[in-house]
Amino acid sequence: MAGPIGIGLAFVMGLALFDVARQSAIVVSRGRLANDTAPNPDQPWGITAQTLPIIGSPEQQILDALWTARQAAALKPGAHRAGLVASAVGEALEARPARPEWGEADLVLAYAASLGDSAADQRLARQALVASYGSAPLLHDAGLWRIGYGVKVWPMLGRSTQDAIMNEGVWMLGVDQSRWARVFDTFRASPAYVPFMLRWRTILSGAPENPLGLSEAQADQRQE
Repeated sequence: MAGPIGIGLAFVMGLALFDVARQSAIVVSRGRLANDTAPNPDQPWGITAQTLPIIGSPEQQILDALWTARQAAALKPGAHRAGLVASAVGEALEARPARPEWGEADLVLAYAASLGDSAADQRLARQALVASYGSAPLLHDAGLWRIGYGVKVWPMLGRSTQDAIMNEGVWMLGVDQSRWARVFDTFRASPAYVPFMLRWRTILSGAPENPLGLSEAQADQRQE
């Protein structure tokens, strides 16, 4: 049997190994996300390891889910991509219950599920998108991806979520002029363009928001 000294040494070595594993996980997470220096409309940004996630923690799971989803996004449709998507979705789903309202987890889940091919995946992505607005209405970095995905599925969203998407777009225009072109281009190529422009112009002018149900052309004429 091991004596007290042997047991103590084993305990200390165990702690040391755990700390090494934890620090390695942190380094890996930060390394994986090290290129998050500029907004990319095709991926959710702003999910970073600014705190030290404990290995196996929900935060670590969300980082891993995001990384796995990004790997899947770079692949052509096939079994390997589908497996990565399923893994990312599973990790995000497992991490979400850790907090009642967790915008980052909802957004990562939406992103991962949106890469799936099945109707169930797409439905889950929309549900997670809606949940993300409930827990985090405004996201500076990840908002570009969220708006872009939101307008893609615009007809399948409820009015409150559509309003949240437009509000985030208007807010983003107000806080970061460098994103104006991207925000306007995102809305312009979607059925959300007319209501978004009416809302934007309403805020600029302080007038009631399209009380007459005007078309885009009519709204342009009223602004002239």
